[in-house]
Amino acid sequence: MNKYLKFGLLIAVVLGTLAWLAIGGISDTKTYYMTISEVAKLPKDSADKRIRVGGDVEANSIKRDGNSVHFTLAQDNLRLNVVYAGIEPLPDTFKD
Repeated sequence: MNKYLKFGLLIAVVLGTLAWLAIGGISDTKTYYMTISEVAKLPKDSADKRIRVGGDVEANSIKRDGNSVHFTLAQDNLRLNVVYAGIEPLPDTFKD
């Protein structure tokens, strides 16, 4: 085999591997926030699934109950009651 062909194959393998890692990393960190109207259209059996929802926390709606937090998200004229029972602490900016 020609040394230029070997070098070209090596470069192709390295670039292919880098592209595969980049695409895999991007798709793993991609986050999609649903709107409240999209959540309202979900089937009832998806109520127990973990999803990310965009919106503003309604004033005076945060209620802490042991390890869970209940609050209401508002977006346009829509409201969504939320229960957060995760192990990760809520951010410091999460306030009424």
